[in-house]
Order: sequence, then C-alpha cells, then structure tokens
Amino acid sequence: MPDRHKPGFSERWIPAFSGMTATFLFIRKSLNSLKFIQDAIVSRFNIFVIRAILGAAFAVFLSRFFYPGANPAYVAGLGIFMVGMAYILEYWKNRKSEK
Repeated sequence: MPDRHKPGFSERWIPAFSGMTATFLFIRKSLNSLKFIQDAIVSRFNIFVIRAILGAAFAVFLSRFFYPGANPAYVAGLGIFMVGMAYILEYWKNRKSEK
C-alpha cells in the first residue's frame, strides 16, 4: 500500500508551481540542517555565558570571604581563571572518554 503524504502548509501554499515547491522543500530541508549547526553554536555560547556568570559570582564570593580587601582586578583574574579551568577540565574529560 503506498504511503500517503499529507501536505503541510508550506507544501500547499504554492500548488501551481510543482517545480518551485520541490525547490522550496529542498531549501527548507537544507535550512533545517543549518539550524541544527546554529543550535549547537548557540548552546555553546549559552554554556559560556553560564560559566562566565558563575565564575564571576564565585570569584566575588571567594575573594570577599577569604580576602575582603581584594583589588577588583584580582577578583576579575580569579573569575577568568575559574572559567578557563572549566574549559580545560571539560577538554581533559572528553579526551579521556575518547580513549
């Protein structure tokens, strides 16, 4: 029994130009694959933002708790160090799991 395909909205709105519909569907499928790549990039950026915010918060908390008179440049350096260490440890973990 042939598989019946129920046309979606994007396939119904250009019924007179079947060649144009096929081209449109091809472009839409290509854009969906690009959306997957874009989502991966956006999720990496979101991870960076979360790490930067948490790194800054913990840097302020730790520096105020252990050294209340710390220079703000040292606090910023500690935050950058913490974010950098998060990326280094993630790389190390992924490298070990590939073996």
